[in-house]
Amino acid sequence: MKVSRPRVIMTLFLLLVSDPLVGSRVTTLLLTMIVSWTILRRHFRVPKRPLLLLSLPSVLIVLGMVGSSSHYLRDVLKDGWYYTFPMLAVFAGYIIARDRRKPESLLLTFVAAGAVLSIWHLMEFFTHHNVLQSGDLSELRDQIGGGFMLSSVTPMIMFLASRNGVQLFHSRLKVLRWPIYGVTLLSVACAFSRTMVISALISLVAGLGWLTAKNKRGMIVIGAMAAILLSLNAVVPGDSSSFVGKFAQTREEISFSDFGTTADAIHHWRAYETFMATATYLGASSFQKAIGMGFGQLVDIGMDVELGGTVMREIPIFHNGYVYVLVKTGYVGVIVFLSYLARLYVVGARHADMSDRRNRMFGGLLMAMVGMVAVSTFVVSGWFNPSLMCGIMVLIGCLLSFLSDQASEAEIATYREVGRESYL
Repeated sequence: MKVSRPRVIMTLFLLLVSDPLVGSRVTTLLLTMIVSWTILRRHFRVPKRPLLLLSLPSVLIVLGMVGSSSHYLRDVLKDGWYYTFPMLAVFAGYIIARDRRKPESLLLTFVAAGAVLSIWHLMEFFTHHNVLQSGDLSELRDQIGGGFMLSSVTPMIMFLASRNGVQLFHSRLKVLRWPIYGVTLLSVACAFSRTMVISALISLVAGLGWLTAKNKRGMIVIGAMAAILLSLNAVVPGDSSSFVGKFAQTREEISFSDFGTTADAIHHWRAYETFMATATYLGASSFQKAIGMGFGQLVDIGMDVELGGTVMREIPIFHNGYVYVLVKTGYVGVIVFLSYLARLYVVGARHADMSDRRNRMFGGLLMAMVGMVAVSTFVVSGWFNPSLMCGIMVLIGCLLSFLSDQASEAEIATYREVGRESYL
């Protein structure tokens, strides 16, 4: 039994558009319903390939549970949710795309969702003209947020499709390409987000195939970007109220370690929480350093601070997602997590090097999304940030399904060529 194509398209569109607006808890329920319904209509036959693809993230959950027995159940469940959500989103994306013979329609759904969210963001941006006149970006971001990641993903999809000769738009809709480019790129610019800009640039380098064993030019580009970014504070004063000032502040946010006063800690918050989390990890036993301190482990930040409307002294998660993995699942968990990202990237790289234009496009887009996840995990929790990255995780699942189908078609073609019944 197959669900009708329009119903799948509409479900995916509503999921992508509603996620940033209704919150990740509601999205978790929607994803769970999608997965449950798929399993039920398949008579409890769970697709094996996506489960195999999620085997490494499952190891992280096992590691996190090992050391969780001494922690409060509420904190354990919260960490478990952070680790489980991306797996759920990838799995849902895989099964949503599994029955689609024309993957372009699903990719076009991501494009449409990105355009709608970009228009929403621009409307919010220009209606806050009083904040715009003040010139304070910090206040503006507090009022309207930092934009949507799908705004940067949408032009990436269209660019890579055009570059590889894959037609996303029907002839009557081609006129929409440039307006969609316009609203999405303008939304990215108006978000004033370092994370979005940097991750988009690096994902573009990855999507172009410049970061592979055969092509090293991407390392030169990224090295030049890093050198400019880390040396910018020599000519521009760091200031979170201006966009260029935020870029200039990047080096201090990464390397600052002299937290003599509370003001220093607040001003360099990302560096401070990373510093405190690392100190907590270094105080653990050798066994805990290997497999982590477990789900539910909190980090004492040494002062009371308001985060997300709640005054806290101990925090469960950090902007640096790699440090988050280190504290909860140890250096073994970090190795597993990096291996998983590398595995996804290699899958994309192998297909991006094929002659088939669809394979090249899907492979390049998968590499781009993995690059986006890798960068954002360093600065905004990325893989463990459901409200920001849900659409990217679902897209990764869709791409893995597309590439799996392409591989199956290649196997069938080979079978027909060699004429051996035992091949399949």
